[in-house]
Amino acid sequence: MEDLGEIHVCPSCDGRVIGYYALKRANIEETYVRKIWQDANKTSRISNKACSVCATPMTPVDSEIENRILRLDICRKCQVVWFDSGEYDRLPKRAIPPSKPASLYDDLSAKSKEAFAEFQISEMKLKSDYVGEAPESLWGKILAILGFPVESVAKVLAGQPWITWGTSLFIFIVYLLVLKNHDIAMNNFGFIPSQWSRYDGLTIFTSFFMHADLFHLLSNLYFFIIFGDDVEDQLGRAKFVFLLVGSHVAGVILHGLFSPHSDIPVVGASAGISGIIGYYAIAFPKRKISYFFIIVFRFVWLRIPAIYAFGFFFLFQMLGAFIQLSGAGEVSYLGHIGGFVIGLIAAVVVRNARRSEQIAQ
Repeated sequence: MEDLGEIHVCPSCDGRVIGYYALKRANIEETYVRKIWQDANKTSRISNKACSVCATPMTPVDSEIENRILRLDICRKCQVVWFDSGEYDRLPKRAIPPSKPASLYDDLSAKSKEAFAEFQISEMKLKSDYVGEAPESLWGKILAILGFPVESVAKVLAGQPWITWGTSLFIFIVYLLVLKNHDIAMNNFGFIPSQWSRYDGLTIFTSFFMHADLFHLLSNLYFFIIFGDDVEDQLGRAKFVFLLVGSHVAGVILHGLFSPHSDIPVVGASAGISGIIGYYAIAFPKRKISYFFIIVFRFVWLRIPAIYAFGFFFLFQMLGAFIQLSGAGEVSYLGHIGGFVIGLIAAVVVRNARRSEQIAQ
């Protein structure tokens, strides 16, 4: 297929795959785009057509246009819509705004008008790509305002992320159980770099379930649940567990080797979760992550592709690691880096393996 950004055109059948945000940018009624997406998320029907991007069965959605039923096929996982030949042209168009009175623009040469139009298009594309509406869910809006990153569009998973949910629940229960003797539990089950062999090395693993305080716990669980379910859904439960454990162990080892505070216990699931984030950045690079900002007394919602958002996250961890190595701070940025790198490596390995399988077929 010919790649036109978020639009892919099949030269043989003239069908096309168009992404959700590309549809919103196009000259199509926005209410119509919202409605077909809401209908896709409500139905459990499965189309006999497979997504040309991820090869999973798509979701059929019937919409009425000019007293005729138009059946579209939507991949909720990739957030794209498939249009057979001629279907896209039948979609309801936005109202054309009234023409403006003559201006200096009319006096420009044809070449200048073309350059100006190209500039306007690039400006509109940049704005629609990165500055847009708030997340679709109410909880998403609230969490973004509180400073947390949020997935811009509600996702649909192929199955239930039981490992993500179960692990999160277990971590929360452990926190409640040790709350009465919190400091003792941190010292007993946290990982102390100068005491690798304590409990036959088991503190490398028990430290994953310990958390310093309620904010540490809830922020870790938030990132784990929001991004872990997608990774578990793509990897499968067994591989997801290996990724989580491997990332945590790598983070703990890196912290143990270089942390200047060798007698202070390190606790938390951050290293393992950083591995999940690293995997997510490679596996879902174009998935939009929403951030809320107040700029010059204006509320601004930025939608940043995951590959860039978590690239900034990694750079921030690198900066924090320099601070940690100087002896300042209480956060194990080294642990985050160790886990994140394992997640990146795992995502690249899985992606290359799947490409090799597709070529072999």
